[in-house]
Amino acid sequence: MADGDIADWLTEQGLEVHASLFADNRIDFDVLTDLSEADLRELGLPLGDRKRLMKAIEALADIGDSAPGGEDGERREVAVMFADISGFTRLAVDRDAEEVHQLLNRFFAAADVVVQSFGGYIDKHIGDAVMAVFGAPTAHTDDPERAVRAALAVHDAVAELDPPLRVHIGVAAGQVVASRTGSAAHLEYTVTGDTVNLASRLTDLAKAGETLVSDAVQSALQGRLTGETLGEQSVPGIPDPVSVWRADGLTEAPTFATGLLVGRRQQVEIFTTTLEDSITNGNGQTYLIRGDAGIGKSRIVQEFQCLAVDRGIQWHSSQALDFGVGEGQDAMSMLLRSLLGLAPEAGVNQSIAAAEMAVETALIKSEQKIHLNDLLNLPQNPQERVLYDAMDNEQRSRGRVETVVDLVIGLSARAPQLLCIEDLHWSGPGMLVYLTGLASVTEKHPVSLLLTSRIQGDPFNDVWRAGIGEVPLQRLDLDPLTVDEATELANLAGNVDKAYAVACIERSGGNPFFLEQLLRNTKSGEGQDIPGSVQSVVQSRIDGLSPGDRTALQAASILGQYFALDAVRFVMNDEFYEPDYLIRYHLVRRAGRGLQFYHALFRDAVLRSFLRERRQSLHLRAADWYQDRDVVLYAEHLAEAGSERAPIALERAARSEAAAYRIERALELVDRGLSSLAQGADQFSLTVYRAELLRAAGQPGQALASCQSALKMAKVDTERCQAWIGMAAASRMLGQGEKTLEELALAQNVAEQEGLAEELAEIFFYRGTIAFAAGQFEDCLRLQTQSLQHAQHAGSHKWEATAEGGLGDAQYARGRMRLALEHFTHCLALCQEHGFMDIQARNQFMCGVLKRYLGDQGSAISELEDAASLSDRIHDVRGALLVRVIIGEILMDAGDPVGAEAPLFEALEISRSLRNQRMEVYTVYELARREMVLGDLSAARQNLDEAIKMGHATGIGFHGPRLYGLRARLAENDDERHQWLNWGEDLLREGANAHNFLWFHRDAIDACLAAKEMKQVRYHCSALGEFVMADPLPWAEFFVARDRALADCGEGHSDISALENAKEQGQMLGLYGAMAELEERLT
Repeated sequence: MADGDIADWLTEQGLEVHASLFADNRIDFDVLTDLSEADLRELGLPLGDRKRLMKAIEALADIGDSAPGGEDGERREVAVMFADISGFTRLAVDRDAEEVHQLLNRFFAAADVVVQSFGGYIDKHIGDAVMAVFGAPTAHTDDPERAVRAALAVHDAVAELDPPLRVHIGVAAGQVVASRTGSAAHLEYTVTGDTVNLASRLTDLAKAGETLVSDAVQSALQGRLTGETLGEQSVPGIPDPVSVWRADGLTEAPTFATGLLVGRRQQVEIFTTTLEDSITNGNGQTYLIRGDAGIGKSRIVQEFQCLAVDRGIQWHSSQALDFGVGEGQDAMSMLLRSLLGLAPEAGVNQSIAAAEMAVETALIKSEQKIHLNDLLNLPQNPQERVLYDAMDNEQRSRGRVETVVDLVIGLSARAPQLLCIEDLHWSGPGMLVYLTGLASVTEKHPVSLLLTSRIQGDPFNDVWRAGIGEVPLQRLDLDPLTVDEATELANLAGNVDKAYAVACIERSGGNPFFLEQLLRNTKSGEGQDIPGSVQSVVQSRIDGLSPGDRTALQAASILGQYFALDAVRFVMNDEFYEPDYLIRYHLVRRAGRGLQFYHALFRDAVLRSFLRERRQSLHLRAADWYQDRDVVLYAEHLAEAGSERAPIALERAARSEAAAYRIERALELVDRGLSSLAQGADQFSLTVYRAELLRAAGQPGQALASCQSALKMAKVDTERCQAWIGMAAASRMLGQGEKTLEELALAQNVAEQEGLAEELAEIFFYRGTIAFAAGQFEDCLRLQTQSLQHAQHAGSHKWEATAEGGLGDAQYARGRMRLALEHFTHCLALCQEHGFMDIQARNQFMCGVLKRYLGDQGSAISELEDAASLSDRIHDVRGALLVRVIIGEILMDAGDPVGAEAPLFEALEISRSLRNQRMEVYTVYELARREMVLGDLSAARQNLDEAIKMGHATGIGFHGPRLYGLRARLAENDDERHQWLNWGEDLLREGANAHNFLWFHRDAIDACLAAKEMKQVRYHCSALGEFVMADPLPWAEFFVARDRALADCGEGHSDISALENAKEQGQMLGLYGAMAELEERLT
């Protein structure tokens, strides 16, 4: 390009304003490509123009005088990729020209970014196709691999566009002529030759969504290409048939060049034997491989993978990371993506399709898709979001684990599965919950777990091992290599001086990674001095790097074990950096669309190699990179940098994680935020938020302690009010009623003085629940009324709905069923209007209970079924338990003890799994009633006595009267019956819930009828009638009418009309289980 053209070139870039500056400084095309950003800064160019010029100079360097081959060109080994839109003609027909133009621009932008991210060069856009070259103008050691990875990533990228596109791709490798063509005003760097032609023809052969590659590409990848051969194909323009392969993916390269396993014969034999036994028996095994860093855990995992895959077992793997875990990169998410057949870089659309396919193919239940969305970090639709919000943390956690377990079981029905998770010493307690569920699967399904951990930090303690029960667990601890084994490994390393090899073997102490690095140290020409530790041998290899590569490793170590090249370039402030040398000498390797340290020890060594000030400055750069990309990593890097911005960022990140239902992760971030605050800084808001998260996580004891700490930090009364309310909420969860009231009284005093209406609504609600639990139902009614008034004054729909539910409970306890139904109806209307599904789940079943007593049995069952469905969907186990007991009770009343069996036994199982003895008492009581109806009086007495015993342990007041009433019916003599009835009435006088009055008197009437004590029959009929007089209940009115008619019969003056009226009432209410004696008298 002529010197005089520099002004024209600047004009083409829109930077003609700097033409005179370039002329004054004698900058022409001979020196242009040597300019750095520092030079441009010295010239005084503003930042934006400096960036634009550096990009233009880079492009010019690719195609200008410094381009490979000069004007005559040169021969180069490259990989060429063509990507063509599938069905483009049909897409174009359906759109106008402007829309087609925009669609093509979106496609080219997506494809170009992918190609460039893998170090490729965009040769040209041809119609609706992209031609890219890997290896020219810049060569890399792995250009065929880069081309294939780019091709696979292009498929994923274009699937995320709007509209989603599909492409067909061809990749060929071989020699081309690379040259420049054009004029002084416009030069184009391009490649020509048979390789280009073959790649184009392979694109024509490929179907939508396929990548076809040449034999040269497959050979270059050394067997790591996953897919299948299409055999020899006749290709237009190519004289002889060519071998064609379909590329579906790439496996990772082995971490040791030899690829051979040395030693470990015993472990391999154990694995092989147990694996074959599992295949034969149709079950699985859990393997735990433990060993120090560098001892060979990953290498033996590779061996086990080969053994498993050779036996037809599906292999899935993931890895726990210690830092730099972005969204969707945790070990369980990575494993789940493998189970669903998703590539690590698969986008949202592909993930959504995979989740839908899992439901369609019955791998998981439709209601579990909401948990799969969460695990895959997919957006929930509005209905799903409301449903998920209704769950508490325990319910969501249980749902996620059950979803993963069911998915694995479903896949195991198709083929045996082996799930490998490495480096679990870096995992959190949440992972152990998943592993407990997965370990239980191995006992009865062809599923095996392969877990690795360092011995120091091994999370699999005695508590976890006890939690998996009798599930087989095979622990394989790896010891250092023997001298003979180490010698064998050294011999595999190639031509190494024997004396040096012996010294390396001695120094390595049998650690294969250490020995491997020592041997590579001398093979790389780094001298014969033998470092004294793994740290020092890694450091010696780093010392041999160029300054640019050392800086890149430092930047990468800041980012984590996995990292993106773009992020490294940003942190090191070199947008043109290429990691070829690091890859060639086994310091890093490609992993999906990113890179990974070959071993965690490399990253550890790099991190320790530079001073804190340098480390903090790089963390600040990393924070800038993630600021608009990942709220959590942004906060973590600020924290590592010691930035004063860290606490606010960590709280923001914690709230983001909590909004995504990752409560445990949110707690970690809050704790880190608290530790990062300077001495004397205001820690109050973070501490209160920490308590809120702990309550959500079901840890009220720790929440209480956190609020107590917040109280000491509080500087003003409004903060103290917040702390006291938090303490009260935690104390209430702990069942500490008196302490709760003390804390609420302190909070109420401040809230009333400050006019805090919403806080007062919360305070009075909690006070009302304490009164309810104490049997003080009038006080409960008054307090919940005040809660409702404050909620309405504050405009808080949440607390208004909550208070309506509290008022419903109070009116139910007083026997005012119609008023209770009104309150619950208002509560549910608010919940449905504002999306408070968690409040709805706590209250919906009560509408069924109330309608049952009000005589609408059909509607009651419908309400209860809806409540059961909601409870099941949000994994509200307690709600599901209550609904099942009540449905069983209604079926008993309907005369269907057989139908009542299933819901009652389900409820019993749930109550015992929850260790909820109060609900177990209720369930066993109903089962005893069922046994009585079926005529097994002995079993009924035995169960009921057990329920009464449990009732005394949990507080006999809640269920006592109804238990005693039924026990009176099962009494074997008059004294026993009178004793149970007297005890029941004593409890009623102390204050009891409405259901105790209703059921005690109902059973007392039947007990007295059986004993022919008609005076007592009339007494209990009157008591029951008086209790419902203020709010008559058809359910109670039937029993009063029935039993008075039967008492008349018992006294010898039958009233047929009364009997028939009672029978008609019973039939209308569907109470066929209470009709037998009426039928008998009428016949």
